[in-house]
Amino acid sequence: MRVLRRIPRPVRFALVGVANTGVDVAVFVALTLGLALPPVAANPLSYAAGMVFSFASNRHVTFAGLPDRVPPAVQFARFAAINLGSLVLTTALVHLLTPSLDPVGAKLAAVPVGLAWNYGLSRRLLFA
Repeated sequence: MRVLRRIPRPVRFALVGVANTGVDVAVFVALTLGLALPPVAANPLSYAAGMVFSFASNRHVTFAGLPDRVPPAVQFARFAAINLGSLVLTTALVHLLTPSLDPVGAKLAAVPVGLAWNYGLSRRLLFA
C-alpha cells in the first residue's frame, strides 16, 4: 500500500477507471459473444460488475487513508445512484448504436459518456 500512496491520487483514479472499464467490457464480451445475451441485457450486468469493482478499488486504492465521512453502505448507495444515471445513458447508447455498429463497438463508444458522467458527479458529490 505504501507504493500506491506515492502515486498521485488523480493517477490512481485514472488507473482504477481503466481497470473498471476492463472489467465492464470483459464481462460484456463474455455475455454477448460467449453466452449470446442481447447487448441491452448484457450491458446492465457488465456495468454492475464494473461498478462494484470501481467502488471497492476507489475506496481502498484511490482514496485510501481518507477519513470516512459517512458509513460505507451510505457511500455505496450514493455511488450506485450516480452510476445508475450512467447505466441509463450507456444502455441507451448501446441500444441506439447497435444497429450501425457491432455490439462491442457500441459498448466502446458508450464508455466515454459513462466515464464523464461518473467522474463529474463522483468528484462533486461523493469523494469531494
